Amino acid sequence: MEDTVVFDLIAFGRSCVDFTYVVEMKQDKSSKNPILNEEISGGGQAATSAVIVSLLGGSSAYVGNLGWDEGGMLLLKEFRRFGVDCRWVQRPNNYTTPKALVVVDQLTGNRNIFYQSKQENFSCPLPEEAFARCKTLILDPEISFEDLQKVKKWKQPETLVIYDAERDRPALNAMKEFADFFIASETILDIDSNISRETALQGLLADVRGELIITFGEYGSVWWKDKNKPVHIPSIPLNDTSDTTGAGDVFHASFAYFYPQVKDMILSLKYATYCASLSTTILGTRKELNYKDGLVSAVQKIQETYLKDLPEWLILK
Repeated sequence: MEDTVVFDLIAFGRSCVDFTYVVEMKQDKSSKNPILNEEISGGGQAATSAVIVSLLGGSSAYVGNLGWDEGGMLLLKEFRRFGVDCRWVQRPNNYTTPKALVVVDQLTGNRNIFYQSKQENFSCPLPEEAFARCKTLILDPEISFEDLQKVKKWKQPETLVIYDAERDRPALNAMKEFADFFIASETILDIDSNISRETALQGLLADVRGELIITFGEYGSVWWKDKNKPVHIPSIPLNDTSDTTGAGDVFHASFAYFYPQVKDMILSLKYATYCASLSTTILGTRKELNYKDGLVSAVQKIQETYLKDLPEWLILK
């Protein structure tokens, strides 16, 4: 029997092994501090997105490279445990599964990440078949301009494209025109240090064809409705924040899952906000959280606001 499954999300891009260590951060230039907790698990933007959609009850597939090493085996076992389809995963010879060192502050949950750079000789797989099998797709921020041309050719008209933007990348300008949802971290406003955030924002509003959303960590996110009405969706303060690692990836994945169902921008952003906030209560992003438990009641408490003036946290560089 022919397999014709259509996935809620297919995520193309990076997967890595996160070595996470919880410590008490100190300001001393040189010091020794004990490790208070540790976790070894999968990470990476695309991989995390696929896992989260599966945890939300959707169908997802991951497309990327894994090595024939311990890291690759760990990630493959995780994908299978979470029900993420790996039919398009490639395992090239001599490919090394990348690692990331994540150091988390016990008091705040804030983290510093040290990661291995992309291996230039290995591009992300782009199987043509996958592009006809998904409702939404998330593209690796590192996608090349040449690979993007293939995506444009193969993507179905009804498939929604979500792009995670945080800093200058090879296809960044092309993605401003192509993505249906350009969801950026606030760091996108600081790419050019010679201009103000307000000037950078005006440039994004002029260049981004689809919907522009910028996330601001603890302050939540802002969606520019009709490109001239900034709508602020505040974050959900939780008392037991453990680790902010991957919260942005959870935000993207949750939005990608919910928007095709509810077709409502503000409601989808609220759902994504709740899931991202909940993800900060655990170490890493690979615990089997029930993201739907309490979702509706929590979202009802989030009051969006139309911003008449840009707040200091948005424009402060």
